[in-house]
Amino acid sequence: WFARFEKIKSIEFTHGENINISMINNGSFDCVFPIEYRDYIFIDNHRDKLTPKFLVSSGNVITMLEDKMQFVDFMNSSGFGEFIPKTFDGIQEGCLIKPRVGQNGSGLEFNPSDVDTEQFLIQEIIKGKTEYSTHVLFFDGRIQHQITYSDTYDIDIFNRGEHGKFVHKLLPKSSFVD
Repeated sequence: WFARFEKIKSIEFTHGENINISMINNGSFDCVFPIEYRDYIFIDNHRDKLTPKFLVSSGNVITMLEDKMQFVDFMNSSGFGEFIPKTFDGIQEGCLIKPRVGQNGSGLEFNPSDVDTEQFLIQEIIKGKTEYSTHVLFFDGRIQHQITYSDTYDIDIFNRGEHGKFVHKLLPKSSFVD
């Protein structure tokens, strides 16, 4: 599987660049791997007009993953609640708030005094200097490929969006996927 990925023609779009249907269809791509939420939504909305194959979940899965409260509800109802930070109904000592929709720490606030619980999620702060990110490709219900990165910071409470100094590593093997 992995050897086939190396042969696929790729292109990377930068932030703010307009991606259009003809750009994708005329690119002679074998497969497209979107990176950001806006790219997933674009592909999901135009799937029937695009010629390359896409490794993209359906719109309802994309939306569930983008809305942090929907993701928390999914994890809890699927028996995986112990693997995510505790979520609170109101402000607690040692908590943080984050927008229900957003990425890279945008809008994150530590120890807030007030919050609109419709727009924000209130969670416990997990201290630690290392953040892990595992990406998994499934096909026919089986893992075909996985890759894990670690980002190590010099402080134990960090916001990736504000604390830009970190060491980014590709891990040779993940202990999170077996």
